[in-house]
Amino acid sequence: MKYSEDTDEHRKANIDYVNQRWKQLYGLEMEFGSEAVKYLLLVNSGATVAVLAFHGSVAAVRDMLWPKVMLGFFVTGVILIGFVHIAKFKRINALFKNWQSSVNDYFTDKRGWLDIVNDDIAKAKKFAGAEYLAYASFACFIVGASIGMFNFSTLTSGENHVGKEAVTTPRNSTKTTNAAESTITWQNTGRGQETLSNAKHSSTATNTQEKVK
Repeated sequence: MKYSEDTDEHRKANIDYVNQRWKQLYGLEMEFGSEAVKYLLLVNSGATVAVLAFHGSVAAVRDMLWPKVMLGFFVTGVILIGFVHIAKFKRINALFKNWQSSVNDYFTDKRGWLDIVNDDIAKAKKFAGAEYLAYASFACFIVGASIGMFNFSTLTSGENHVGKEAVTTPRNSTKTTNAAESTITWQNTGRGQETLSNAKHSSTATNTQEKVK
């Protein structure tokens, strides 16, 4: 049955149901929107901390370009979430101020109720752009994660194996140094003993000649 053809009792019941349904859907929209923003902030900030730790623990990564680009995308994602919160605050603040002004105009007979409602709906539509910032933040996380996924293999394969270079080179150099030190010590020890032996023989010979005289 259409609204104009319905009874007053049914109209009142339908309006109450509409208000309850709108309140329910609006609450769900706000809840899931808040959870989405928390998720984006968590993944981007967590990825930022992980990349910074990776830079600090692996020296070879500091000279590479792609880790810096990846870090830049994650940091940009965190910054965009900050703008999302700012945009939401501005939206609610503007709607509240406009509603206060409209209600005041209604009570002073400056505007009708229908004009106030239509104006409130129009103002709400103009501030429906904060979600695009959230989409951009999620895109930054996807791009940064993709860069890390496709380039991380270069650190664990072939000549670019950071772990292999970091572990093998010091051991070889240590072994070479130890071998050289052992050789020098052995040679010096041998030469020292040989010098002492010659000195002893020379002293013995000298003493023998003196006794014979």
